[in-house]
Amino acid sequence: LSHPNLAMLETRLAAIDGAERAAVYASGMAAHSAIALQFARPGDSVLHCRPIYGGTDALYNQLMPNYGVHPVQFTDGCDGAHIRERAEQALAKGPLALIVIETPANPTAAITDIALVVQIADEIGARTDRRPLVVCDNTFLAPFAQRPIELGVDLNMTSLTKYCGGHSDLLAGGVSGKLDLIAPLRLLRTT
Repeated sequence: LSHPNLAMLETRLAAIDGAERAAVYASGMAAHSAIALQFARPGDSVLHCRPIYGGTDALYNQLMPNYGVHPVQFTDGCDGAHIRERAEQALAKGPLALIVIETPANPTAAITDIALVVQIADEIGARTDRRPLVVCDNTFLAPFAQRPIELGVDLNMTSLTKYCGGHSDLLAGGVSGKLDLIAPLRLLRTT
């Protein structure tokens, strides 16, 4: 369920990210998978940026469709009209559960305007009564260089394997956010 080292790591990660709580997993993809399994249901859609880490791309475009989740991608993370257009395409397939971004993206370093995506999620929520959760993969900049929670992101995911680990001797992933979002992710990690 937990142990002192894990609890200390989660407390420190939440503090560094500026979040209420954090959940740590055995890998970054385990963290991404937990988010997808917890917050996307059959019939939902998911909007994500492209390019995006290959494992994340496969999760949403190959695995989650097997569970009735419909992926839609956007390619220009700084063009509000383009993101809104793609969000409408996602909404046409089903309620929009998640908007998943990675900025800078792996491997191209493409940028997504985090505040713009949060604004679009707010607009969708006001119009549909279901605001999609905004998930930001912050692996490339890590918490000391970029703090997506401060820009309104709901869940900040970091592959701790990379810059946070720093020595190429760690495999882990973390998710930070509000307590009500992190609590079910911790429970899912246990099960």
